Amino acid sequence: MRYLKRLSRAATMRHYGRIKKHLRTVSPKTVQKEGEARALKAFERAADKVPAYRKILKENGVKVKQIKSIGDFKERVPILTKRKVFQEHKLRDVCVNGNVGNIRTLYSSSGQTGVFSYGVETKAEAENAGLSLEFALSDVLDPVLNSTILINCLPMGVEIHTNTVPVVRSSVREDIILSIITKLKGEFAQLVIVGEQLFLKKLFEKGVAQNVGWKDYRMAVVTGAEYVAESTRTYFASLLGIDLGRKQTSQIVVNYGLSELSSSIARESWETVQIRRLARKNKKLYDDIYGKDGTICAPILQFNPYQNYIETVTDDNGHEQMVVSMLEPRRKIPLIRYNTGDSVRLIEYEDFEQILIKHGRPDLVPPYRLPFAVMWGRFKALELADGEKVYPECMKEALYADFTVAESVTGNFRIQKYQKTADKTGDAAEIIIQLCPGVKDDGSMYPRLRPHVHQWLGKDYPVRFIPYYQFPFGMTLDYERKPKYL
Repeated sequence: MRYLKRLSRAATMRHYGRIKKHLRTVSPKTVQKEGEARALKAFERAADKVPAYRKILKENGVKVKQIKSIGDFKERVPILTKRKVFQEHKLRDVCVNGNVGNIRTLYSSSGQTGVFSYGVETKAEAENAGLSLEFALSDVLDPVLNSTILINCLPMGVEIHTNTVPVVRSSVREDIILSIITKLKGEFAQLVIVGEQLFLKKLFEKGVAQNVGWKDYRMAVVTGAEYVAESTRTYFASLLGIDLGRKQTSQIVVNYGLSELSSSIARESWETVQIRRLARKNKKLYDDIYGKDGTICAPILQFNPYQNYIETVTDDNGHEQMVVSMLEPRRKIPLIRYNTGDSVRLIEYEDFEQILIKHGRPDLVPPYRLPFAVMWGRFKALELADGEKVYPECMKEALYADFTVAESVTGNFRIQKYQKTADKTGDAAEIIIQLCPGVKDDGSMYPRLRPHVHQWLGKDYPVRFIPYYQFPFGMTLDYERKPKYL
């Protein structure tokens, strides 16, 4: 794909067509073996060219010549963490050839964990990222052939590269976005909006209030960065006038990426969105995809083993955590066996296909014969003394289930402990929710929310709705940092 920038638009679309045909017909076993072979080559490159990685391998007693198979790779190659890579080494030492020369873009993670990680891109990497984005969008829109504008409303400093699609770099300024959409009405047939869910909520609601005409555009809304509840998607669709059940229409999709790895490692398709929504209503289908002990329907994404080799390791809580090796040979920071800290379940394409055939839905088998990642995200709980666990992901499902409640709150909340006995021998959880500016709780909010809290969290919890400027956990939202829900 590196040569597409030199091709005409028609030639580009033909090339995309060839790639899509390959991904629809290739054997999943072939994809797996190719990914494994590329992982071994990526390991050898990193060991040869990255000073920090050579040091890590030496500390762990690993020699390159010992790694001859994917079994050796999984057994002997150390797993990296954000702290191990970025806190213990200079940035130049985690780069190829130990220098930061020829960098086009440098960006940082949010630092929410207390440690910043960094992504750097060369010109070649940026161009490749742009081609990958346009290829992905071509499943929803036709960005190369039709008039499309992309609005990047991710927090400041997060770049989105394109080669043919104009980009609005608005950051988290809804006034700029709505002004531009209004001014350019009729100039572009398609909108691509990329942002984090709490800001998108504010943007879409304000757009409805200002009559910007979301329904007049064919749209692709791409979000991620933290767990996205299915009820959130349903609420957004109601604001934008999107029929989620129609394939050839606007879509709202979840994308998974990390600053230090790639802006897109795995993503949803129309089919996986339908499967997730169906599993909410079909317990047997749910059990086959999520497991019988599951609580929520997490997003179902596909990833490309030609680009990312993904495996899992078991953490101390018994959760499978995602471990990623980046395979692009021209990467400036070629991370190998990097633990993202996200809980995930991997399912091979053929196994997933059999699940859908078993439940009478072969029509929902995604066309690309690539493996799946059921993505729970960080999936951290508030743990109480009696062993009870309260998950923010479950609360997100409850919060957007009633549209009247959803439009009254910012989406920011905090689950916290309180002592339920005078001698402090027992504790319980309560949920504190931030109201939108100017909104007051008239007493009707909790009765609306309560059945959904009971459904998703398994029991009733005390809930307090707090006026926007009195919310005690970060009084106002700046949309530059992810909220801490626990």
